[in-house]
Amino acid sequence: MQFKALVNLTLDNPDADGRVTVWGVARDWPASEPKASLTSYTPDLGGEYGWEYGQTFEYIERLKAIAPLGTGARADMALTDWTVTSGLWRETPTAGTFRASFLHYYDGGPDKYAAGDYGVIKTNGDHGPDLLFYIRRYPSDTSDTDPPLFCIVFYGDGTGPQYQLVLPALALGGTVWQDLTGASGSRLQHPFLLGLGPGLWGAGQWKVIDEFKGGGAPQRTQGDEDEGYHAQVVKVEYTDGWLLVNFSGASQTWAYSGDWIDALGRTVPFTMPTGPIGVNVCGHTAAFLMADLGYPTSHVLDASAWLRTAANLEPTPHYSALTYEPAGTSIAIAEHPGSTPGVSKPRATFTSTGAARAVLYNIAEWRDATIGAANSVPVSSVANDDLRVIDASGTLNDQWRGATADVTVRAKNGHTLPDIQPNGKVLLDVGLKETAAAPTFMRQHTGYVLPPEYELSAPSQITATIHCADGIEVRLQHKTMLWQCSFEGWTVGEAFSYILNRSGVPDTMISIDAAITADPTTYTLPVGNPKGERVLKFRPDEGVVNALDTICETRDCQWGVDQDGDYFVRPRLEHTPGYYDWTLDADTLGEDEIVYSFRAAQTLDDYCNVIYVLAGNGVNAQATLLWDYASIATNTARDFIGDDWWKVAVKSDADDPADVAALLWAQRAQLSQAIFFTLRSHPELLPDQYVYVQNVGCGVTDGSIFRITRKSWRVGANGADFQQDFEAVLVEEP
Repeated sequence: MQFKALVNLTLDNPDADGRVTVWGVARDWPASEPKASLTSYTPDLGGEYGWEYGQTFEYIERLKAIAPLGTGARADMALTDWTVTSGLWRETPTAGTFRASFLHYYDGGPDKYAAGDYGVIKTNGDHGPDLLFYIRRYPSDTSDTDPPLFCIVFYGDGTGPQYQLVLPALALGGTVWQDLTGASGSRLQHPFLLGLGPGLWGAGQWKVIDEFKGGGAPQRTQGDEDEGYHAQVVKVEYTDGWLLVNFSGASQTWAYSGDWIDALGRTVPFTMPTGPIGVNVCGHTAAFLMADLGYPTSHVLDASAWLRTAANLEPTPHYSALTYEPAGTSIAIAEHPGSTPGVSKPRATFTSTGAARAVLYNIAEWRDATIGAANSVPVSSVANDDLRVIDASGTLNDQWRGATADVTVRAKNGHTLPDIQPNGKVLLDVGLKETAAAPTFMRQHTGYVLPPEYELSAPSQITATIHCADGIEVRLQHKTMLWQCSFEGWTVGEAFSYILNRSGVPDTMISIDAAITADPTTYTLPVGNPKGERVLKFRPDEGVVNALDTICETRDCQWGVDQDGDYFVRPRLEHTPGYYDWTLDADTLGEDEIVYSFRAAQTLDDYCNVIYVLAGNGVNAQATLLWDYASIATNTARDFIGDDWWKVAVKSDADDPADVAALLWAQRAQLSQAIFFTLRSHPELLPDQYVYVQNVGCGVTDGSIFRITRKSWRVGANGADFQQDFEAVLVEEP
């Protein structure tokens, strides 16, 4: 039976949902190296113009971060605060060049290591890893075969790993190094970071984690010019998971972070908790003074330049900061108190108990767009002689973008077509007239008018063909990421909403899936490694569509615009076993269930059986590879092709290649069963709905479930010949 189809076409204004009346803007205020203070306004919204460091803050180049400077006072050392394990130790007098008492390992005899008399000393109390060492290293005995080593030991909390900073002079490692690391014949020249895994006792089990080869000459013990010793200052800080070591005379900071492998092959996270501190000395004599680093308790950091915005841009800024705030510290971001409407800059207030420091990586400033009141004057084709629908057609797909519709309209003789505005809003509903009752209309398309076509035909009738496409195709493709901040650390929902608002989409047309809203931890966007590396910072000429694709890929999400015109973001769709929305039964007797054509096929279009994803940048990049080996090597496999067909994706803004690979794997074209069928009813069926199939033959197993991937529909002249053509892929087979 052929049902009569009714089409309700609604034309509306371009600003039917409102329009931007005050433009939002955003920018980053990233940590950057010190520059001269600027007194002029910034010439653009994206420039980097530095900060007013004063004498309180420092730029940490390796982390691309700003933090308060740590200082340590030279206070007298007391041997009673330490436990001597071996060697001869004493407090130095405060007279002469010392100015404060050092602890001095003074046994200068040769080969003390083998005799067990080399210097080993350990604090009685616990200390944090933020320390300052003043060291004096004296020349070795010419007959000494022990390598000259000054070692700083971090014993930790007694249950986790231990670490050593080994500062050697140029020498062979000999027995000392072999007993420490198990390596023989090593040439010691640069500082080393050693690690001892949890539960290990030490000998031969220390692993070399890192070696510092930058900034200055090798370590040495001979004196400077006429001095009888070599003086050195070593500043050690543990900041946001990074060990930072600065040596006097070195131009670079030694920085290390990341997991390491211990002597048993275990992966050990790098952490440096509070604990006792030790100093080991062999191969020469040495004196040292250790001071705990302290930090300012409160200080402000101001941006160097003011940001001036035009009258049609939102004047009120909002701030969020990418920071590291350990216990006892905080960073508060606010508008500078000297700001005025349209002229502003941020101020960061750092606070601390004095024992730790917070770190600032970036301040994101954003200003909300204002979308004015809707100007909706809808014109419907129902019972309207000015707007009669002759025929209509459209397409939708499971990517939820690129939906199109074409409508032919004409006015009744003696009537005039309404104004069809380019970019005007369009709604298309289809209802089937099955009984005397009024039809239930189902939305098939919400979009916007592309420039219409007009044709004059006898007798003096004008026919208009309206071409429509969804909001992504018509509107968002004209939006760019100019004047945007980076979105690292935002949630998927926050970034999605802000970018769309800035593009003119009101909140009423934005849908964030409840799973994303309920789990902000999982759906928080990645940050760089280190955090000072900007990610999700888009070029100003990057399109909004590409930016949203990138954001969603990093967290295995899908976004699009549905048939109602709502922009949605949701987790990647996964089929629940056994679930379906409609039954396709070739043996049905129901008039509205009849399938008018059906075929099954397999396709190689866009097929791949190997996916490789590279995420991140440089040494911090990670990779994931997924493959369907059976399709390559097993000739009895359903999708066997006897070849490897690759898809490679490089995602520099992603932090988890496995998530991206899973999304691409779910989206890949598989050599699995596809079906194609035609209906003349059920206009409610849409892409991503599931169809249970039975009694069709064609190699399709009864009880198989398919997911609709594409729908094409059309309504013929005067509502006759309603038809829908569907494509669907197999998701479950009994």
